[in-house]
Amino acid sequence: MIIDIQVQYRTAWGERLIFDPEGMTPVEMTWNDRHRWTCQIEAEPGMLRYRYALCAGGLTLRTDLGHTLDVPAGFRHIDLVDTWNDCAPLDVNALPDPDQHGENFCLHALADLSPDLCLAVAGSGRLLGYWDKFHEMHQVRTGEWMLPLTVNPDMLPVDYKFVILEKTTRLIVAWENGPDRRFTTFPPAASRTVLVETVRNPLAPHSASLHAN
Repeated sequence: MIIDIQVQYRTAWGERLIFDPEGMTPVEMTWNDRHRWTCQIEAEPGMLRYRYALCAGGLTLRTDLGHTLDVPAGFRHIDLVDTWNDCAPLDVNALPDPDQHGENFCLHALADLSPDLCLAVAGSGRLLGYWDKFHEMHQVRTGEWMLPLTVNPDMLPVDYKFVILEKTTRLIVAWENGPDRRFTTFPPAASRTVLVETVRNPLAPHSASLHAN
């Protein structure tokens, strides 16, 4: 299976990023505009553990805390839009079986919340309900949340934000700060896009009282 990997990281002159998969040869990534670093690997279905390393002058300056991607069978290609992980080791597991569910897009979020809170997504268009409802994310493990979606080309682009809800009442506790997020890419046939995000300032105040479905 081919995995195209993209991570955004602002480097200084002479620095470069390395994709370092466990048990495989590290891959030097390529710098693109807007500080996007990319590379491509081949991997068999199963658990892929990896991390990113920042290097310069033959030295490793720092590494992130690592990730685990459960590479599912049934796909020929995965687009992994990743993030440098300074929070907790990412475990992209429990992906739905594509033959049973058909989801071709998986949104993952890093947000360490207290047990009485949960994470949801609100957004634009038919896919996310025109900002009129919340889509509650599944907690994969502490600090990691997942929302599988079925995306069609006519649904894109989609703007969205993360929202923290009180678990029992589904009332808003906070919206994240900053501009709306957006995804625009439609996964090709037999492919899946995995988008990994870190929630920005999750305790930003907000006065709305919309309920999740």
